[in-house]
Amino acid sequence: MPNWCNNQVRMGGPTVELKRIWDILEDDKTDNGLLSAIAPLDGGWEYNDAVNNWGTKWDIKGDHGLEFEHEEALEEPLTLQDPETEV
Repeated sequence: MPNWCNNQVRMGGPTVELKRIWDILEDDKTDNGLLSAIAPLDGGWEYNDAVNNWGTKWDIKGDHGLEFEHEEALEEPLTLQDPETEV
């Protein structure tokens, strides 16, 4: 049985810092994941450095997107309720 676990990450902070991280994740020229964007390893990935600095051997990669929390007077905006709405 594998020793894997599923995790979710929610990030907040200054827009400029979130954009910097997003740009790193979206860069097709690199294979950087979230941990590389937040805490890059000196000299590239190496098992012991990754475990010592990140607490895990793998960078966080995969689908990513944006998550918002907000308050509304009655219900969520109609634009968000309509599955046909293109954003």
